[in-house]
Amino acid sequence: MPGEHESGLEHHTQGAGQNYRFEERWPPGIVTALATSNAGRYPLHMGQPAQVITYDEYLALDDASEEPLEYVNGEIVPVGGASRRHNRVVGNVWGVLNQLLKERPCVALAGSQRVYVAATNMGAHPDVVVLCGKAESDKDGHTLLNPSLIVEVLSPTTDDYDRGAKFRHYMRIPSFVEYLVVSSDEVRVEHHRRIEAGQWLMREFTQADDTIEILKLGAFMRVGDLYDRVHEVD
Repeated sequence: MPGEHESGLEHHTQGAGQNYRFEERWPPGIVTALATSNAGRYPLHMGQPAQVITYDEYLALDDASEEPLEYVNGEIVPVGGASRRHNRVVGNVWGVLNQLLKERPCVALAGSQRVYVAATNMGAHPDVVVLCGKAESDKDGHTLLNPSLIVEVLSPTTDDYDRGAKFRHYMRIPSFVEYLVVSSDEVRVEHHRRIEAGQWLMREFTQADDTIEILKLGAFMRVGDLYDRVHEVD
C-alpha cells in the first residue's frame, strides 16, 4: 500500500536556489549565446563569480542555447544533459498523459516548454506540464504561466532540488495543483496534491501495479506504464 501523509510545505521561497548550486560547466550551446551577449559579461565556467542578470537577458540566452537553461534568483542554472533512462521515462509520462487527455480539455506538453513563476521570478523547463483551459503566456508569447500539473523526472544531480527548492517555487503558481516526481533509477513516484492554502498531500508509489489518481484530470495512471521498456535503454 502506498504511504500517505501531509507534507505541510509552506508557501515561501526563502533559501530557494541559494543552498543548491550546480557544480558543473555550462552545457553545449550556452557558449555561443554568451559570446554574442554583452561582450562576455557572463561566466563561462565554474571558478568565475556568478553575476546577476535580468529575466529578459535570461530569455535571450535560453532561446539561443542548444540546451535548456533555468533562471533562479537572478542567476542562470544549467540543466545539463539527461540519461537515456531519464529521457525514456519522460517519453512514457508524456505518452500516458497524452492518451488520458484525449477526451479532456487539457493537453500535455513536454520537451522545451518554459514555465515562469511570476511570484519568485523563476524560469524553468519542467520535463512535462499539463495545461487545462486557455494558455496564459508571458510577454515573449511562448512561456507558460498557468500549468495545472507539473512532472519532473529525477536525475542524480537534480533530485534534492526538484523535490525541495524547485517545488517551493512551483507552489507559488496559482493554477498549479498537482506535482509528480518520478525516479528514473527505480520504480518510485511521489504524487503531491494541493489540498488547501499552504498544505499539500503527498503519496508515494513504489509498485508497478500501483494506480495514481490525478484528481485535476479525473484520471488514473498505472505506475508501471511510466517505466515501460526502460531497461532496454540501459
